[in-house]
Amino acid sequence: MNTSKTWIWIIVAVVVLALLWVAWQYGFFNRLLPTILQISDNDTTAEIDKDLSAVDVGNPDQDLKQLDADLNKL
Repeated sequence: MNTSKTWIWIIVAVVVLALLWVAWQYGFFNRLLPTILQISDNDTTAEIDKDLSAVDVGNPDQDLKQLDADLNKL
């Protein structure tokens, strides 16, 4: 194995780890994670049930019948 490539990968890994450590120390992840996860006080069981009930899945039986008909044509 080429030792110069090994050293380059080691240096890249150290730089990435240093950047992650600096971001952690300055609280970057503390501000970023709630934005990504969109944590809300409305995440109760009732709200989740309401959201699930609002999902329209169509008619899966009809979709499967159409799929069976298409497969039988093959």
